Amino acid sequence: MTTGDDAEHGMQSTDNEAPRCYGMQVRMTSRSLSRLYSKAMAPHGIEITEFSLLATFSRKPTVNLTQLAETLDLERTTLVRNAKRLAQKGLIAPCTRTGSGKNYIITTAGKKKLNAALPSWQMVQDRIAAELAATGGTNIAQLLNNLRNIEKPD
Repeated sequence: MTTGDDAEHGMQSTDNEAPRCYGMQVRMTSRSLSRLYSKAMAPHGIEITEFSLLATFSRKPTVNLTQLAETLDLERTTLVRNAKRLAQKGLIAPCTRTGSGKNYIITTAGKKKLNAALPSWQMVQDRIAAELAATGGTNIAQLLNNLRNIEKPD
């Protein structure tokens, strides 16, 4: 049953479903997409978070973790933990320090891993794009970007 107030605020419920808020919907969607990407990355021995970081490291000659955490809106401790995992796998390596924070570069093994995993990532991207196109949600990237910026003051 949906009340007028619930529907107005994006919350709906049916006899078989508890009310859900936008926050819950976003979290559920995020987990679902993360599982989809993780399945695609599993044969390559990396998680989607590691793939994303490798892609970031491949686009820049050196990456400062403090700056990267700010850019990606990640907790620095989470980023450091993921970077350590990549370094232990030999996919990135620490390099000369400049300023605050550690700098890393992608290794040859990291580039190979990224290139091997790229087609699997692209398949997931294509699957999501097709689903969005079929449901008229082709502007989802812009909408998500807008929502990410909602907490920032004008």
